[in-house]
Amino acid sequence: EIAGDFESTLEPVLSADILTAKVDENHFQLRPFSSAIRAINRCWSDGVYLPEVFPKFFKLHIQILLRLSHWIVDVLQIIIQPNWLSVEVKKIAFLVALYVDIQSLLSQLNEHQIPLVLKNLPTQQDQQQQELNLLKETVEKSFNDIKGTITKHLFTIEQVLVDTLINECGTENVRQVNDLPRLYRKTNRDIPTRCSNYVDQILKPLKIFNEDQLSNLGEKVVKSVLQRVLNKLTKDYSDVVNDVLTSVQKTEESLRRLKNLKSGAGGSAIASAVSLSNSITSDDDKIRLQLRVDVLAWTGELSKLGFTPSDIEKLVELNDMVQESIKLK
Repeated sequence: EIAGDFESTLEPVLSADILTAKVDENHFQLRPFSSAIRAINRCWSDGVYLPEVFPKFFKLHIQILLRLSHWIVDVLQIIIQPNWLSVEVKKIAFLVALYVDIQSLLSQLNEHQIPLVLKNLPTQQDQQQQELNLLKETVEKSFNDIKGTITKHLFTIEQVLVDTLINECGTENVRQVNDLPRLYRKTNRDIPTRCSNYVDQILKPLKIFNEDQLSNLGEKVVKSVLQRVLNKLTKDYSDVVNDVLTSVQKTEESLRRLKNLKSGAGGSAIASAVSLSNSITSDDDKIRLQLRVDVLAWTGELSKLGFTPSDIEKLVELNDMVQESIKLK
């Protein structure tokens, strides 16, 4: 009966009402966790628990925890699918609730469940102390194994959060850097002083995650997740910026060679025109300047999230790259 009631809350694996309206008395947000704790408490309640068959009740206790762990695996397999969408269950909110509930469960194992089981160990007078010690060691080892299994889910959830945030930031936004040459060549735009829209578009999901989940996950976890996301995004960003700067440099060199040829053939008039064009800010200069403005804005936004350039892979190199492109010019 106890196992059946618990099992009924695990089907379907991911239901629309899986997130409870409010945290229950056991500090859980997801129904399967609340149900598991209720089932475990019933195992050891007065009128249910029988000391004579302690091994059976302890086995049921462990089986409930293992079944909950298996449900966590199943639900993560569903939610990581690329085409998974749900109006009722918000992905990041669910992942955070799952993470927090696992932390609460691990805390309960140490503070409540292990002492509860040890308190209910059979203590018949004819039982040797050596046997009791062996039984206690078995209980503690079983719980340590369970804790190790459940703790691994935390690392999995962190990685799913990282992948989800990277996807929400959008690789297509990083590629907007490739549009800068088209925006500045032969368009007579002003010298850039404001960052491009893509900077905010890419980083907005990370700002929201930081604001919404800092109190739920704590600074250490949030910063770890954000750092892994930003390492990936900044590397991709750096690669695209490098490609654009290389392309601009090649185009500029080609035009310079062409002007030199024309200068040799057309005399001083063309040479004077070339000199004049070099004295003003060219379209290629504006592209470089826009990239520098954007990278400085990117670095500034990461600073607001608590990261220095040395914290994020490729960020120092990215800043050096855009700064050097201006100096070379």
